Amino acid sequence: MNDEILKQLVNFKLSLFHKAVERMPEPVQKPIKSMEARVMQALYDISKEFVEKTPVGEIDRTGGLKQINVE
Repeated sequence: MNDEILKQLVNFKLSLFHKAVERMPEPVQKPIKSMEARVMQALYDISKEFVEKTPVGEIDRTGGLKQINVE
């Protein structure tokens, strides 16, 4: 999947989530927004650790297409 399309899809889903939360009563919004902040921070931390562990220039090719040599 194209990275730009993936970003747009995630952004759309988050926007939809925010619109749904805004329609809820304030007492319900507060814990949901708090949970969202914790989830976003966890995703940030995980992705940061993943990027730091991956050597520069190395690409994980597991599960990808097999290379075929053509003569």
